[in-house]
Amino acid sequence: MIDDFVKKKVIQILNDMINGTTNIILGCLELDALWHQGHEFIGIDFGEHYTNLSQIPLPAHYHLWNKDALSERLHELEAYKGNVLYTARLLLEELNQRNGN
Repeated sequence: MIDDFVKKKVIQILNDMINGTTNIILGCLELDALWHQGHEFIGIDFGEHYTNLSQIPLPAHYHLWNKDALSERLHELEAYKGNVLYTARLLLEELNQRNGN
């Protein structure tokens, strides 16, 4: 049984990642944390995504990076972003189907 509060939180995170209002690295981290708390319906994929993206700085840290190094990391993020968003859309679709939407 999926806790309704957690389900709503997961749906919000997924929607925010898909529409770009949440950084996908932070979204993966939040979803992975929920998975580690025992909410197995989320799956391990977001933890794997976070591991793959963990070397990319968050926007708040961009100013600390050399321009060229930052550009390279952001290129990596852009190249990987599609994988994360695909996984997010799949989970969102699954959760919506469970709701009968």
